Amino acid sequence: MRKREKPKKLYSSEVRKEAVRLHEEDKWTYRQITEKYGIQDKDRVRKWVYKFRKQGEYVL
Repeated sequence: MRKREKPKKLYSSEVRKEAVRLHEEDKWTYRQITEKYGIQDKDRVRKWVYKFRKQGEYVL
């Protein structure tokens, strides 16, 4: 039997930009950021930071 998949929670571009800024400029850890914004996927912020570093702010 398959598990029910939870619908993906979408985050606004402002939240994504602020999360990346907190990590890049203020040196917050991924855990601190996920706790502040209630992000359950621990790797989501890491993915945003990776995309930001590769493609710039417009990708967020």
